Amino acid sequence: MSSRTRFSLVSCLLLVIVALLVQTVHAQDQATSPLTLDDIRKLRQQQKAHDEIVKLAAERGLAFDVQGSELVQLTRMRFTREQIDALREARANGPTGAAPAADPAAANEKPGDAKPREENPDAPLGPRKPEAWQVMNEQVVKEIIQLSGVGVKPWPAGSFTIVASEPVAREHMADANRLQTMLARAYGGVFKSGLDRRSANIVLLETQYDYDRFIDAMFAVYEKRGARFDGPDPKRMAKESASFSTGTMAIINLAKIQRGKSSRTAVAYQIGCMMMKQLSEGRASDGMVTGFGNVCEVLLYDQPAFTTISYEPRAVNATNSWANEVRTLIRENRLGRPRDVLQSYTTSTMQMPNYAEAWSLMTVLSQEREKFEPLIVAVRDAPAGTPTMNLVEQVYKVDEAKLRDVWIRFAQ
Repeated sequence: MSSRTRFSLVSCLLLVIVALLVQTVHAQDQATSPLTLDDIRKLRQQQKAHDEIVKLAAERGLAFDVQGSELVQLTRMRFTREQIDALREARANGPTGAAPAADPAAANEKPGDAKPREENPDAPLGPRKPEAWQVMNEQVVKEIIQLSGVGVKPWPAGSFTIVASEPVAREHMADANRLQTMLARAYGGVFKSGLDRRSANIVLLETQYDYDRFIDAMFAVYEKRGARFDGPDPKRMAKESASFSTGTMAIINLAKIQRGKSSRTAVAYQIGCMMMKQLSEGRASDGMVTGFGNVCEVLLYDQPAFTTISYEPRAVNATNSWANEVRTLIRENRLGRPRDVLQSYTTSTMQMPNYAEAWSLMTVLSQEREKFEPLIVAVRDAPAGTPTMNLVEQVYKVDEAKLRDVWIRFAQ
């Protein structure tokens, strides 16, 4: 064998060894580097159990934030809420044994402080808010309860917290849990992930006296933290209404609502409104929010009845069903445009026919279950100012005229 041949063989052998070393190092890097979304997708394709993937993420860390489209994809891979929370922790903590990354904004905070990064403590919340924000909201509820002196306490109920006396809480907890399950099964995606119960509070107060004290305490605590409420006299408005809703808390005055099915539908309605506000991160219009509240009532009770909760201290003349109201609007050619219902209606100006339109139209949209959840995600992620009707046209593949025809046929 010539020296040139031996040199060529040795060169080839060295190249093979180098290639093997590179592959080994690359494999080792892959085995220890934080998990990417593609890694998780491949593991699921290999039938790796969800809990095993969560454990692996805790050991290696996570290479992406669990939010937006990544959150949607994880829910579609059927990770549960608890597993998603564990993945968030893996992202925050890094690989097992590693200290969490330092937060420069926390350098001047005292131990135990949990301060929001935003200025308004009542801004709309969603699953993508940071842990400190959720801790802060939990603390706010505790402060309000303590300051009010009302005999209520927080009770966990699925993605929500019911703040009430024990008998009242037990009366409504089963419905809250059942509604959460029904929404997850019906729409999946972000509805399956649910909300963080620390910022999703349903407060049920049995007497006007307790309701007034709780409202006073809420305003005091919020204003101390720099929150401001719109309107000429929001505290008076809240006390005169059957309920008062913020981005993280729905306070219901049971003294103005008949106990039993009426109060239970009121809770279902407020759960729906809160879910729509938070899952859309405050981008859903009032028409969409109130409409989805009624969708939740119908899911639980299969009855399109008017809810008697008012956002304003004005009289509400409820009939047996909003379906009759919508039929009257159609017959008198007064039915609003879908575009207006979905983006222009506000609770400060809506009258009962407008509520009926919102409830009816959102029921129509919710019938196509495979499209309804993508619509909410589209509303959440669209650039500010994007007309909601444009998003409906994109997701449902229908123009406004066609949607109005479908709506009329459904109502009649």
